[in-house]
Amino acid sequence: MGFIFDNVELTGSIKKKTISALFDSGAESNHIRHELFDGELIESIGFSKIGLYTTTILGNGQTIDTEQVEFKKLSIKNQVLNNPTFCVSDSLPFDMIIGADLMQSFGIILDPPNEKFYFSK
Repeated sequence: MGFIFDNVELTGSIKKKTISALFDSGAESNHIRHELFDGELIESIGFSKIGLYTTTILGNGQTIDTEQVEFKKLSIKNQVLNNPTFCVSDSLPFDMIIGADLMQSFGIILDPPNEKFYFSK
């Protein structure tokens, strides 16, 4: 059983960007790195600060404080969700983590043995 990754398109107030995302049913929230692995900062995409701070427990047990931000849209395989929120951190091993709540909003069903996902809708 492996990880389930796919490219998603994140739309901000400035531009759109394709980002590799990990789909993690064990994550309670969505996460994005402040500095993506290609060196680009998420400010260049454009977001709104929500002003909420959250303590997040990572899979390795490490605790980090994160700020929540909102983008205009998130597109996954032509399915669109408006105003997705993400916790921002540079302690992530991936550019983006899509958590359980957001997957439920999209109707995503994970298929871990085949490292794929499907839409129920």
